[in-house]
Amino acid sequence: NHNYIVRPNLLQYYSAIFYNNENEKELCLDWKKNKKEELKTEVLTRISPIEKFYYAEFYHQKYYVQLEPIIMSNLRSKFSTGNDLISSPLCHKLNAYLAGYGSLKELNKEIEDFNLSEDAKNRLLSIVEGFNNSK
Repeated sequence: NHNYIVRPNLLQYYSAIFYNNENEKELCLDWKKNKKEELKTEVLTRISPIEKFYYAEFYHQKYYVQLEPIIMSNLRSKFSTGNDLISSPLCHKLNAYLAGYGSLKELNKEIEDFNLSEDAKNRLLSIVEGFNNSK
C-alpha cells in the first residue's frame, strides 16, 4: 500500500520497490512505465536494489492482526519471538483476511489448517463474513 504520485516531505515516507536481481528490476521498471502511462503523470516510486532489510518497530507489523487481541494472543502462544510471529506465513495470511482480502469461501476451506482456538476462529470468521456481506 503506497502512494506513488505524491512527493513526501521526509525521505522515510517515500514509496519504494526493492529488487533482488535483474529480472525483478526489469519487472519493477515495466510496472513504473505502465503506471506512468496509465495515470498520465510522473510516478515517484523509487526502484532500488535491496541491500539489507530492517524490520520496523513491532507495532508497525501486521497491523490488522494486532487490532484483534483474541487472535493476537492465540498467535503469540505459537511463536517464540515477535519476529517469528510477524514473519510467519500464518500471520501474513491472517492479516490479509483481517484487512479484507480473501473470501469467506476461501477462509472456510483453510481455517482448520490455521490451528486457532475456537474463539480466534469465530472472531476471524465474523470479521471476514462482515466484509463479504458489505460487498
